Amino acid sequence: MISQVVLSPIGPLKLTVEDGFVTGLEFYRDTLNTNTSQQPQASKLVPIHTKSRGRRSENDLRTLEQAIGELNAYFSGRLRYFSVPVRASGTRFQQAVWQAMAKISYGQTKTYRDLAKAVGSPNGARAVGNACGANPVAIIIPCHRVVAQNALGGFGGGLYTKRWLLELEKHNTRESI
Repeated sequence: MISQVVLSPIGPLKLTVEDGFVTGLEFYRDTLNTNTSQQPQASKLVPIHTKSRGRRSENDLRTLEQAIGELNAYFSGRLRYFSVPVRASGTRFQQAVWQAMAKISYGQTKTYRDLAKAVGSPNGARAVGNACGANPVAIIIPCHRVVAQNALGGFGGGLYTKRWLLELEKHNTRESI
């Protein structure tokens, strides 16, 4: 398993790769005690800390490199769909919600209620919100594209970050028309 903290336009992110799959992408600001101002931190991902547990496999290193490359392309507006292999552990319901989230197109949003209906639980908007909060692979599984009926809803990276990601996608969608 390899974990690498990278500095991104939205602050530090911790990428975790195991057995050739991205198993984690989380917001890492508080842990590093870095500048948490609401300004973009870096235009390209900059590795700042790497930690390995066990043997560093070539497969894990390739997957980590692919994930960093795809995140750089995403933040620069050149990538709309991630292809890096992901393995997210969770309950059957969480898995269903994450699969439904992964189908939300770049630049689009769905409500918690929309996803609840999509996974066969029409009254489960709150449970969908909990599944979004448990998403271990933020951005790649795009929980930032899930919003409340009349507001942004919550987000593990903070509402500023959610707005920033949605604006990035909205801006790049407009440019491509």
